[in-house]
Amino acid sequence: MVTDQKPHSGAIVFRAKMLGTSVRARIVLLVLACLVPMIVFCTGLSLHFVRVQNDHLEEQVTENVFALSQNVDRYISEAQVALELLATSPALRAGDLETFHAQTVEAAKIRGTGIVLLDTTGQQLTSTNRPFGAPLPRRTELETLNRVIATARPQISDLITAAILKRPILSVEVPVLVDGQVRYILAMGITPDAISGIVRSQRRPDEWIAAVFDRKAITVGRSHDPEALVGQPAIPSFLKVLEQASNGAGYQMISRQGRPISVSYMRSPVTGWVSVIAVPQEVLEAPVLQQTALLTGLAIVTIALGVALAGSVARSITRPLLRLAEQASHSAPTFNWMPYGIAEFNTLADALATREEQRDAAMADLRASEARFRQLADNAPVMVWVTGPDGRCSYLSRSWCEFTGQSEENGLGFGWLDALHPEDRAHSEEIFRLANAQQSMFRVEYRLRRVDGGYSWVIDASTPWFSDDGRFLGFIGSVLDITEMREIRSTLEARVAEEVSVRLKAEEHLRQA
Repeated sequence: MVTDQKPHSGAIVFRAKMLGTSVRARIVLLVLACLVPMIVFCTGLSLHFVRVQNDHLEEQVTENVFALSQNVDRYISEAQVALELLATSPALRAGDLETFHAQTVEAAKIRGTGIVLLDTTGQQLTSTNRPFGAPLPRRTELETLNRVIATARPQISDLITAAILKRPILSVEVPVLVDGQVRYILAMGITPDAISGIVRSQRRPDEWIAAVFDRKAITVGRSHDPEALVGQPAIPSFLKVLEQASNGAGYQMISRQGRPISVSYMRSPVTGWVSVIAVPQEVLEAPVLQQTALLTGLAIVTIALGVALAGSVARSITRPLLRLAEQASHSAPTFNWMPYGIAEFNTLADALATREEQRDAAMADLRASEARFRQLADNAPVMVWVTGPDGRCSYLSRSWCEFTGQSEENGLGFGWLDALHPEDRAHSEEIFRLANAQQSMFRVEYRLRRVDGGYSWVIDASTPWFSDDGRFLGFIGSVLDITEMREIRSTLEARVAEEVSVRLKAEEHLRQA
């Protein structure tokens, strides 16, 4: 039978004594028992801490190398996308090089680099570094240009000397296809200073040395002393390491200055360039030695203070416990926890509130960023779309809806395929799904239904985008109306055919005469 009667506090104390030794005695015994084992434990803990610290530093270096490689790849990919958009210019397709030169000049103002149009022999046709019509040289370095012609795909050069500026540059080059053949090559020059700027913009300790090498192991960007070392080959010991594997971490070697260093590197699948982080060995060892000494000193001090303060700590624990037991032995609606030092709940609540405020601020920033993207995409001169990693369309710009008459709701997912011409739909869907599976860029031409029910030829170009940790997020693409360009091309082809027919008839007439 349960009653509300509480036992007397004296009885509680009496039963507590009968159950075993007091807290005070147990704390004193615990401190005494820990003296010898603590010395062994501190030694083992120090060794473990050294291993953990080394592993953590190695992870930091590896993550920094990966981030550097991703940043360089992202910069190169942005330049490539800009060139691919220029390659779809109707002026270029029509052979209006003066208008196209003006377009490249505007694009170069945005990118801050030079853009050159070349024919398949390497002759420069237009250059943003010279006025239109000015004499332009023929390129002497044709390795990258020949790769573009052979593959009909974008290519990245190694460090070369610019034909006009006579200084080292890197070149991003894309083909301009006409009737399925490479007619022109668009090239954008990237200075080693730009690569060095990317290298220096990344957060890392000042003592860490970061560098980027091209496929020939020539320095194209560096965090320290780039003026002296850009254009120089990697040290021989690193060249031997590169021959063994495309990626690596923790290789020990001697730097140019004779200092022992630990080198980690990663070769980019996009450019073939190698991103490198070199950390001086003394930098790696210094914090480990400092922390080990600190840990050992703290352990010794803790043991000494533990013995001296064991009695005082025991009393400080037992007194609140006795008061709590005394309060619990009487009827009380609530317990006043604060006098017993239980402040962690307030700390936790403050932390959660702060975290909630940070999350709300982050969500607000995300919504603002999405609004800015929509504003930019809705006012772009091309139709813009975005898909997720599953291939489903998650965004269509306002220009798409105005052009096709589709509502955004009807076009999302795979609804946009309904706006394609029935004869082009299956082929276009196959190309898109294959590119999504391979996470690779693609380009396709098809007929797109207009709001008036007619069809226009468009070119749909897209490139995949990835998160900072390399996770595939989907595609960002643009759709450009090329109907007028195709009509011009068809008219030119008809005129050529007509002229050939007239000449054949004239030759036949002459033979008969």
